[in-house]
Amino acid sequence: FILGRCEGGAGVCTADNDFTYTVSTAGSIYGAKALHYRMDEASWSNGAQDVKDISTNAYHGQPYGDVTTLDTGITDGPYDRAGDFQGSGDYITTPLNIDQSSSTAGVTFEAWVKPTLNDTTYKYVISTENGGYDWGFAVRSTSWYVNTGDTRWAPVSATLDDWQHVAVVYEPGQPIKFYKNGSKY
Repeated sequence: FILGRCEGGAGVCTADNDFTYTVSTAGSIYGAKALHYRMDEASWSNGAQDVKDISTNAYHGQPYGDVTTLDTGITDGPYDRAGDFQGSGDYITTPLNIDQSSSTAGVTFEAWVKPTLNDTTYKYVISTENGGYDWGFAVRSTSWYVNTGDTRWAPVSATLDDWQHVAVVYEPGQPIKFYKNGSKY
């Protein structure tokens, strides 16, 4: 399972939001970034500060398991590295705490992802932990799944072995919005 950035040419991947892993806390996919991982470091050694947050908050992440960075083979874009999540127990933790109460402005999660495995386990791209269904999204078999806080929702199919931009918008009192490659579901 690979989490990375834009596979398009330099003319397509020119702005930060075209090829990054971000979490926004302003309730809009265009809001202020609370966390911004490019995952373009040369390597990770499972250190607490290995995955650099380039937002002003400095919520640097710590990789666990066999997660590492790899060369994407993309030579015509501004970045040529991505996070590589190939095994069970591969993940990155961050000190960012997402408040899931109804009194918050909400949150937007987005990432460029290339699912490579068709099996029945949930492979989470981004997830919070509150002891329930949490907030976040995963790929399972050939579908995207969104955790709603109470249950799971499968809005659209995932395309295996192909880069796709996915985003989930959580706003209290509003239906959850899921986007794949710019289309809303």
